[in-house]
Amino acid sequence: MPDFEFEFNQKDKDLVISQEASDFVGLNYIRLTIYPQEAINNIVTLSDSTRGIDGKAIFFSSTISSLSVNISPFRNSVGYLMI
Repeated sequence: MPDFEFEFNQKDKDLVISQEASDFVGLNYIRLTIYPQEAINNIVTLSDSTRGIDGKAIFFSSTISSLSVNISPFRNSVGYLMI
């Protein structure tokens, strides 16, 4: 069965490619998950297991020095990451 790679929906695409000025403040954060081109269903595993989330190429960033982020989609149990 084929494995389809979906692009952004129109609303997300418009958000990503827009040139509008805005502020990135408050409880906002960015999550970056890296997938290899040859296996788009598997998150890249890092050589250093203390990096990312459990050694996976999943990264978070925020303008706040301390922010709790629910990372449960990447674990078997609920966990929080302090950025």
